[in-house]
Amino acid sequence: GGWRGNCRRTAGLDLTGPLGLAPDIYQSAAAIGALSPRNMPPSVFEEILGVLPAGVCLVFSLNDHAIGDRAFNARLIDITELGMADVVHKKRGPHLPGIDLASTVFVLRKR
Repeated sequence: GGWRGNCRRTAGLDLTGPLGLAPDIYQSAAAIGALSPRNMPPSVFEEILGVLPAGVCLVFSLNDHAIGDRAFNARLIDITELGMADVVHKKRGPHLPGIDLASTVFVLRKR
């Protein structure tokens, strides 16, 4: 079987500013290749999780440069240690093999 979902509403966002989304209307969120310390503050994780209902997931990827950023790492640790979300999946793999850059895909489940 494949993925079975009901995608009735999507939103493209400018993650450099306030999200402006109503809470609890989305059943998941994905930010693949979008999160970067150069483009947004580490608080973006809480902003996205803040509009999701408890029990749903945020899927995102961080390339090696983003993972190497202390503020991003500290924010991810805070999110899990303070009980906002749990890391339910984390896998590193090739991102841009031509320049030997990898990326890690995370799945966080909001508590």
